[in-house]
Amino acid sequence: MVAQFEQGQTGDWRAETFDDIASSDYDLVNLNGRTALRGRCDDSASVFGIEREIDLDATPIMHWRWRVDVVYA
Repeated sequence: MVAQFEQGQTGDWRAETFDDIASSDYDLVNLNGRTALRGRCDDSASVFGIEREIDLDATPIMHWRWRVDVVYA
């Protein structure tokens, strides 16, 4: 397993920024009784990720859910 956000663990995941752009904020929050990773931006951009080798024969499936509260024009 690469991450256990629902158990409140981010492990080795971290924000990676782009040149001269502020990092967005990431935190674990309770959303309708479930733990979720929330990303928030305010004139910022970044990626929250992990770099890791994964054996695709042993782990051929990725699973995640998205929720978008606001879509910008």
